[in-house]
Amino acid sequence: MGSRAAVVFVDGDKTSPGIYLHWDGHQVQGLLEEALPRLRRGDVGYSAARFCGVCHERISGNLSLGLIAPPSRDDSDVFNHGVFYVNVRTWEVEACRGNSIIRFQLDKSKVPEG
Repeated sequence: MGSRAAVVFVDGDKTSPGIYLHWDGHQVQGLLEEALPRLRRGDVGYSAARFCGVCHERISGNLSLGLIAPPSRDDSDVFNHGVFYVNVRTWEVEACRGNSIIRFQLDKSKVPEG
């Protein structure tokens, strides 16, 4: 039933809405890497909006993309590719799926200062 994932931008204090991908959850890491030059350091709102823009451009038919309440780690089982928490200060990503957490680092040198 889809290739579901959610992406949430965080900074320790603030959290963006969740960005829900129904059919393209398997592409989250690539979409994040492509979006890096458009994101904004330290700003969860701008980063989420600009990531949505990249997803909208890349997802065929512009379907199965939406905003949701930020899912908790306990909700990660709902998304078969997990919930990706992107820290907009460090650009470390925690991908949570069930009891499993995978961490990876995005290239922060590609993110503009402001």
